[in-house]
Amino acid sequence: MSHWRSVAYAESPLQLLNVVEAHAYGILGPNCELVVRDPNGSIAPTLSALKEIGLPIGIKVFGSKDTPQTAKHTTPKGDYVHVLGDPFSGQQQSGLLRRNRVTDVVIVDDGLNTFAAVEALAANRAMVRPGQVVSPARRTLGLAMTHQLRRAAFSGRLTVFTAMPPTEALHQELAVLDAHVVFHQYPWLSSTPAAMPAGNDTVVVGSGFVADGHIHQDPYVEWVRELARNGPVLYYPHRRTTTPLRRHIAALDGVSVAYASASVEVSLRGLNPPASVHMLPTTALITLTPMLSTRGVPVVGHQVPSHWWTDQTSPGVRDFLTRPLSLFESQP
Repeated sequence: MSHWRSVAYAESPLQLLNVVEAHAYGILGPNCELVVRDPNGSIAPTLSALKEIGLPIGIKVFGSKDTPQTAKHTTPKGDYVHVLGDPFSGQQQSGLLRRNRVTDVVIVDDGLNTFAAVEALAANRAMVRPGQVVSPARRTLGLAMTHQLRRAAFSGRLTVFTAMPPTEALHQELAVLDAHVVFHQYPWLSSTPAAMPAGNDTVVVGSGFVADGHIHQDPYVEWVRELARNGPVLYYPHRRTTTPLRRHIAALDGVSVAYASASVEVSLRGLNPPASVHMLPTTALITLTPMLSTRGVPVVGHQVPSHWWTDQTSPGVRDFLTRPLSLFESQP
């Protein structure tokens, strides 16, 4: 890619961070217009933290129409690299399809969506979020997205920028697509200064499974309570955590809640021993471990007991959601 300009779309803290990493890595060109969609303000703490660190030269941040207190981005014209934070997003699909031509596309990580997106593209399936029931019209949009991205891939114009492990299946699917791939372990973020004092706290990275209706709340809260019996717990709630659940956990003996925090990759990158980090299956198992292992801070992944799952969570969805733990455990 030799473009002087890229336009990137981010709808979550992790997407935001990975766009910044991709720009710092040098694959987005010297100028990146980063468009953030954050109607509920859940991305704002991470954006503020990255600005405080100092965004790489060449990034300008804009907001979508429904994102308050941010300069609005106008519809881009001309030639540029199109950067997708979430290829399953209807908003991002519509934005790419409106261009109506093959263009250079970069897909950055949004957790397990990287695997799911590459699997859908290799199999020529509609780009629809795994486990989601959608209307025929929405499926048609997803299929059009798949066709557009496959055209880009077979033209040598699709790049996947990912911190996910280079599994054999991922390599095979990318080979089918003839897509480029760049694996990384957050070199830009890891190079930025971070100061967190050593502490005895057990850090718990909160899960979104309760808010999404995948697991029951009571056993999850009891799990946090049990961890706190061994010493103080600092709990980082997931961005979709409901206010009642956050208050419930904050009321537990020995538990402190980190409110309005940036993504855990940003917040915890400077953590020191003898702290340890615990979580249910989540992408943070993969993204945090390289940064913290060099500092001597253990990251511990916990299984989801079978009785925690709700009836609405099918076996297939359970397997997909717990995939980060198996990937984490398979790493050397």
